[in-house]
Amino acid sequence: MTEPSFVLSSLVSSSRTIYTSDAACLVLWAADYLHTLPLEARLLRCPYDSSDLFLSATFVLLRYLPAFQIIISLILRASAYNSPEALCLARSAIVMAMVTIGIFASQGLLFLRVYVIWGPILVLKLILTALGVLTAIPALALIIQYQRSVKNIYTQYDLIRCPQETTEARLLAIVWVIVFFNEALMTALTLLGGFRKHRITSAPIPLIFCRNGATYFMVLGAITACNVIASFINHEYMYLVLVLQHTLHAMCATRMILHIRKTARIDRNTLGVTMDSLPWRNNSWPVFQHGGKSDISGITEATKETLEVKV
Repeated sequence: MTEPSFVLSSLVSSSRTIYTSDAACLVLWAADYLHTLPLEARLLRCPYDSSDLFLSATFVLLRYLPAFQIIISLILRASAYNSPEALCLARSAIVMAMVTIGIFASQGLLFLRVYVIWGPILVLKLILTALGVLTAIPALALIIQYQRSVKNIYTQYDLIRCPQETTEARLLAIVWVIVFFNEALMTALTLLGGFRKHRITSAPIPLIFCRNGATYFMVLGAITACNVIASFINHEYMYLVLVLQHTLHAMCATRMILHIRKTARIDRNTLGVTMDSLPWRNNSWPVFQHGGKSDISGITEATKETLEVKV
């Protein structure tokens, strides 16, 4: 039985959308990777302390997962020629799982950023943990329900394989609303915490959190809004913004980690001490043991001379 021409046209358009969005995001990721590779090699490719293990693992996950996911998607799509139905459904599940891991990892980094800039406050830690659990569980449940609703469209054309449809596309819109809520809340807390720190310190780290956090939110907020709109209006093109959001999540998050590491390295080379050992308040510097006489700010004359030389 011959399929209507408009159905065939829709299937071709959907297939092209997946191929082109994967290829475009892979090029975008590769360009960002090559641009930041020298900084990564200088700051992160070294023996890690145990305290850096979590951050380094998060960086590696966010850094390389988009490329792995896109390449796997292209391979599975290309191998779909004359493939059984099980492979089509498996491909869709694998891609969705990798995208979900990437989004959740970047969301976790947003929570971690707020915790770092506000400090080890027990109440805030409990609130962030509860908020993460209360938003992650419903989002994961909606994603699973959406994936279970995906069905294959049978076609007699071998060049168009594994087209899929679902009647539950709006479930993903709810997921993107949850993601947008988290991004907006974490950005507001980041800006508030950065302003609070900036009033009592001249250290650059709070400024990086604020500036990168605002940029992070504007980029990802716009993409999240596109995802919500696509879910309601034309869910056939939702894959395009879905992969783009995953890629930009990883790019923004890894750039922020590299920028913080770079600034911390500059401060460590300038001050001769690590950022962790510096107090936040300008008037609470410790007396450094350099054999010199301490002035009223707590910095010794020997340290001042060191600063003048290194600056």
